Parts: sequence; structure tokens; C-alpha cells
Amino acid sequence: SDLGIFLPLCYLIFTIFLIILYRSKLGVIGPWIIISTSITMMIGFLGYLGFKINSMSSAAPTILLTVAIADSIHVLSSYYYSFKQGLSNYESALYSLRKNFYPTLLTSITTSIGFISFFGAKVQPVAELGALVCAGVMVAWLNTYLFLGPVLISLKGVKKLDLFKIDIEDKLNQTNPTFKIDLSRITPVIKLHSNKILILSTVLFLGGLFYATKLEVNMNPFEQFREEHPMVVNNNFVESHIGGTTNLEFMINTPPGTSVFEPEFVKKVEKFEQFLLGKDYVFSTTSLLDVLRNTHQKLNGGDESEYRLIYDREGLAQEYLFYTMGLPAGKELNNLISIGEDSFRLVARWNVHHSKDALIKKKELENYGKSLGLDLILTGKMPLFHDLTPYVVSTFFESFLLAFTLITVLLILILGSVRIGLMALIPNIFPLSLGAALIHLTGRDVNMTISIIASVVIGIAVDDTIHFLFEYRRFERKGLGVEEILNKVFKQTGPALLYTTMMISSGFLVLWFGQYRPNRDFGLFVSLLLIFALYADFFILPAIFWKFAQRSRSKVVKYKASTKKPTTVI
Repeated sequence: SDLGIFLPLCYLIFTIFLIILYRSKLGVIGPWIIISTSITMMIGFLGYLGFKINSMSSAAPTILLTVAIADSIHVLSSYYYSFKQGLSNYESALYSLRKNFYPTLLTSITTSIGFISFFGAKVQPVAELGALVCAGVMVAWLNTYLFLGPVLISLKGVKKLDLFKIDIEDKLNQTNPTFKIDLSRITPVIKLHSNKILILSTVLFLGGLFYATKLEVNMNPFEQFREEHPMVVNNNFVESHIGGTTNLEFMINTPPGTSVFEPEFVKKVEKFEQFLLGKDYVFSTTSLLDVLRNTHQKLNGGDESEYRLIYDREGLAQEYLFYTMGLPAGKELNNLISIGEDSFRLVARWNVHHSKDALIKKKELENYGKSLGLDLILTGKMPLFHDLTPYVVSTFFESFLLAFTLITVLLILILGSVRIGLMALIPNIFPLSLGAALIHLTGRDVNMTISIIASVVIGIAVDDTIHFLFEYRRFERKGLGVEEILNKVFKQTGPALLYTTMMISSGFLVLWFGQYRPNRDFGLFVSLLLIFALYADFFILPAIFWKFAQRSRSKVVKYKASTKKPTTVI
């Protein structure tokens, strides 16, 4: 049902963005053909592999729509910018496709790495989500160059294209005269306040790391939906009137060569049962002991005082036999006792839903049972769910390290510089630190969905950094100074980075309107972290370049001063 909300809302928001940016049929229809085709191919891929649509994979079309539109935005922005500068239609298309080929290819690869790192997750829906979006992102890049590229080149620059001879900033100014964008104005800010920017960013980064150490792994399945959701309402009603709605399943094995009717075994199980019922979070227990007590009471005229166990092997076995003889066919007690009568099942109802508390209490119960000498295993859907949560989070941590390492190596190889490749990671680690602080300060714990945010964000956020660095390196090779380079990068590439971030953040924010809370939190935090990443690309990274340039100039001046010949005065 959330999927029926996400896609139409994304299409509406992005259509408004595209109309504002380009005000042309090509600028609106082109990206939608690419994205719609890519989503269709991704869903076909899902069906071909036999994947199912579930709570996680249902977000894949929205995520792909949000992420993959960036390629066409960069291509179209460069096309319109160069066309406005006086180039012909063919020259503008060729310039745009050449300029964006390697950056968009690399950003698509890094985004794919961020998602494919989930494929090793033991939770199948998450692994499927990673595989789907990874494939969809690469298909979207191919569609951009195999469809939009030929369309741009085939245009003949007829009169109607004069309509496009307006800069993107000018178009935005026409729709809102008070909203003036001149990103080259950021350069003087960097020049004057680079130290302050770096100090402030360092403080924020360290503060984020501090709060990151306070994050806890925890998950409550009944908090995955909004309070008005029927499942949540019904569960709260049952718990308020009856008690716990989830079960603990204890399988207790007898010592070798004995049966469940051994008096010593029965005494230990009964003591363990009393221990369970003494806990305020356990509401009832069900086991073979209830059957034996009830049978004994009935055999003694229904006397309430006889609702008890007898500690005699033959007596317990006979009462069990007597009870089973009266059962209709197919109603045996094999759900409470094994056929070989060497294992025993005890079910307890409790109301502990948070993984953190559940794991502590689960360990306490297991330790007490073992202290009695019972060979028991605690299982059941909810205990298994809580056991899975920390394991899954550790798996995603490994996925993040994999994505981080692969992206780092890729940046160093493509950019041809270890220094710049490592510098490119700074603006992409910064938002993760702030995100950790936000998650803690908003009272959220790390769960399966929040744990994948880091891999997703670094895979997407690095895209803007790559575009920025490609342009920086291109102008650097021409021998331009840092200030002039920053002015050109902000003017020619900055708007596309700003608009793609706005669109991608808006697309992820759409997930907030769904019923499934993990997807809502995922969309909210990814949206905010991408905005933080843009700040890092526009301010932190240029400030670092500026400081390096100042240091280099200082070394040159000192060198010249030291090598200057002394003047002899006669």
C-alpha cells in the first residue's frame, strides 16, 4: 500500500522540479522515459530471479527513481549551459555527453557498490533490495547514454531551441525573483572563512563520533508501523486485557536414557516454571505439566487441592496414558512431548518486545534453567528475531566496510591521486558522523534499516564529490589558480549538484509518508545526510583545497626568499 503512495508522489515532485529547471518537453519527458524504463527493467529482473515484493523490496522503485535521475540531470544541465554559451546543438550535446561520461559512470558504480554490499546479508529481503537497486542504477546509466544521448544529438537546433537559451539560474529566478542563485559567491566565503569552516566542521564531526559511541542495537517489531496501524492497535488491545502476545518456546531434553516422567526431571521443570511465572513480564505458561495436573485433579473427584503433580514415575506415566486414551484421532500431545518421550516443550507468554531487553531477559532465563541442570533451548519466532538483530547489524557493518574500501580504491585509481582520493572521502564521512548524532538525539536505536543507511549514503553522497573533483582536476590541468578553479566549478557544475541533491533528498523524504516505520526512518535520515554531504562538498572540500593552496604558496615564497642573493652595498 505504501508503494501506491511513494511512486505517484515522487513523480509529482520530480515533475515540478524538472519543469522549474528546464521548462521544456525534453527536460521533463526525457528523464521520465529513462527512469520509467529502468524501473520496468528492474521489476522484470526481480520477477526473472524469482524475488518477492516485500516490505523492503517495495521501496526499490522509489529508491531507483530517486537515485538514477541524477545522471539525466547532469547531462541536461551541461547541455543547456553550453547551448546558452553559444555552442551549436550538436556541440552542446557532444560536450555534455563527453563531460559527464566518466563522472556519471563512476558515480553509478559507487552507488551500485553501496547497494550490492547488502547482497551478503543473511536477511533475504535486504539482500534482494541491494541486488535490485544495484542492477537498476547501472541500467539507468545505460539508458541515459543510449536514449537521451542520441535524442540530444539528433536535435537539429531548429528555431524552437532558442527557448532553451536561458541559464538554469535565470530560469529559477524567473519563477521566484527573490531566490537568486550564484554559487560562485561561495568562493569568497571559502577564501575569508576557511579556518572557521574547518574548525566548525571538525567540532561537529567529533561531536557526531561521540554520540555514535552511544548508539545501541535495538528493535521492536511492533514499532515498525504507525500507532494507528491495525496490527499495533490490536496488539495493544490484547496486551492491555490479556497480557503478552508473543511466546517463548523452551525445548527441554531429558538426560540420556531417561524420560520426561522421571520425578527429578519433573521437579526441575516445575521449579523452572515457577521461576518464569514469578517474572512480571511472563503472564502464563503451557506445558505437559498442566495436562498432568488437570488429569490428577479429575481422577480425584475434581478437588481443587488435587490440582498438583505426583512425583512418581509410574503414576505420571499412567496419568499421561489415561489422558491420551481419551483423545480423538489426530489429537495426540506430540506438540508438548516428543514421540520418544525424551524431550519436553514449555511455552511462556511474555510482553517484552525490544531486542535489547529481550536478549538480557532471555539470557537470564537460560542461565537459571541451566543452573537447575536442565538441558534446554530457548527458541520461537520472537526470540529468533531478537537474536537476529545484532547479527544483522554486524553484517551490515561489514557491508559498509566493504563498500567504503571499494569506493576508496576506485576513487584513488580514477582520480589518479592518493591524496585527492583520500580527500574525497572526508565530505562523505562527515555526514555519517552527523547522522549518528541525529539518530541518538532523536531517541532512535540502530535496527536493520538504520544500519544500512551508512552504505547507502556513502554510495550516493560520493557522487557529488566525484563530479566536483573531476571538474577541479580538469581546470587544474589547465594551470588555473585555486580561486579561479572554484569559481568555475561552482558556476558550471555547482547548480547540477545542488539540484540533484534537492531532488534525491526529496525523493527519499517521500518514504516518510508510508506506514512502515523502518522505511520512513530510512528515507528521513538519508535525505538529511545527503544535505549534510552537499554542505561538505560545497564548503569543507573547497576549504581544504584552499588551505593546501595557501600552504603551497607559503612554501614557494619561503623558498624564493631563502635563495635570493644578498645585495652588496659599496
